[in-house]
Amino acid sequence: MRPSARLIAGITSAALLSAPLLALASGCSFLGIQNPNEAAQSASGDASALPAGAVDFDDMIVSVNTDTSTWQWTTTEDASGGSVVIAIPIHLENNSDGSRVLSPLYCKIVDPSGTTQKDLTSTYADDVLNSGSLYSGSSRDGVIHVAYHGAGTYALKLDNLLGVKEELDITMPDAHDMGIRMLPTALTSASVEGAFPAGVTFTAEDLSITLSADRESYNWTQAIAPGDSMDGVWCVGVPATVTNTSGEAQSLSSEVYEKFNEMLDLQADPSAYFADDVANQGTIEAGQTVTGMVYFIYHADGTYYLAMDQDGTTVLASVVIAQYS
Repeated sequence: MRPSARLIAGITSAALLSAPLLALASGCSFLGIQNPNEAAQSASGDASALPAGAVDFDDMIVSVNTDTSTWQWTTTEDASGGSVVIAIPIHLENNSDGSRVLSPLYCKIVDPSGTTQKDLTSTYADDVLNSGSLYSGSSRDGVIHVAYHGAGTYALKLDNLLGVKEELDITMPDAHDMGIRMLPTALTSASVEGAFPAGVTFTAEDLSITLSADRESYNWTQAIAPGDSMDGVWCVGVPATVTNTSGEAQSLSSEVYEKFNEMLDLQADPSAYFADDVANQGTIEAGQTVTGMVYFIYHADGTYYLAMDQDGTTVLASVVIAQYS
């Protein structure tokens, strides 16, 4: 017996109504678009099969080189982008059936404080986030730029805005351990506006430092160096108190600061000619306080500057040295 037209219509209607449900249950919509919730589950794949520093982001393997010897540390005067920027090698591999793209829209960098960093791709044309689409089956090597805001765990937040999210953690070492210090070679009138005046304690090189504001205590003296260009040059020693507030030994050598005269010009460091300069104190143990002088070469009356570094950011201290006023 052949089924009636009404029965055929009923079967057809039921099939049409159930098709979208079956499609969604299988991970695809009725229009052939993958269900975002299912995509989020399938995209992660078997995380244990991936090497350290890699995630599967929507069938695109994103791998960061965790070997810090391959990283490039650079300095920048762009305060909004950070004083130190690290270019970290990154590898992309598209294992999907279609094109994939990693751009600033889908990739954000969060620093240890939980702050989402400013996009640096407009500053660095070679950033992998500028490289456009990655075709199916292809791979790409590049770098991603991270503004340094202290040691700790940074997060690469990946989100395709369709429900697929991954996170890749990057452990950032201390900039000082990498031999990086943000020390300027020149100053401007704008850059010295935030300098700490003498008498105010500031933190640099994980040390708590105070330059004396008592100008009567300054030591005016001449360098004694027969046969040397510094012989007879007038210098001024400013009393300084230095306390190591960190949990490990530190030092305040001439390698960790720069000095500038009242014209904002970089000047030579005369510490080698004066035994009582704090730069000659050697190791300062945790919790220890030392006192001594910070010597500047006298050029003319005015404000002199000591530039130091604190975790990749320049710290300026100022002191007024004046013979006649």
